[in-house]
Amino acid sequence: MDAPSSSTPGPGDGPGFLLWQVANAWQRRLRQALEKVGLTHVQFVLLAGIKGLEEAQMPITQATLARFVRVDEMMTSQVIRMLERRGTVMRRPHPHDLRARSLALSEEGERLLEWAKPIVAAVDEAFFSLPEEMLNALVQSLWQLIQSQDEDPDQTGTRVPTTV
Repeated sequence: MDAPSSSTPGPGDGPGFLLWQVANAWQRRLRQALEKVGLTHVQFVLLAGIKGLEEAQMPITQATLARFVRVDEMMTSQVIRMLERRGTVMRRPHPHDLRARSLALSEEGERLLEWAKPIVAAVDEAFFSLPEEMLNALVQSLWQLIQSQDEDPDQTGTRVPTTV
């Protein structure tokens, strides 16, 4: 389907509006698919982030996790508390900071994440069914946008770390 060819400018003309429309459609599909395993997308992202940091053998604080997956720290805190109550995430003493707690997946968290991964992959594959070169260009463009925001997201002169 081609872009609308109206001579009257509208909200659909801007890249932000189009990105918002695509993101909403993708999130709707993902939300419906993840309901099967009782997860929200942000819960899945945080579980996957913990798994990725565990594999890198890094102590995982909430702040480290939030930066790693590029999610708000307050939301990370709230969702981690809920996942901990659910028994999918554990807090342990941090190996280097007595004030901090380190996050880890429980056996249930591991099982739930492994169950959810193919669901998310299937949604992505179906939703982003573009020719390979178009999909690669889209992914590259999105990374460029993310990295340009990492440089100075709030125009405060502070750079957000891209690696943990």
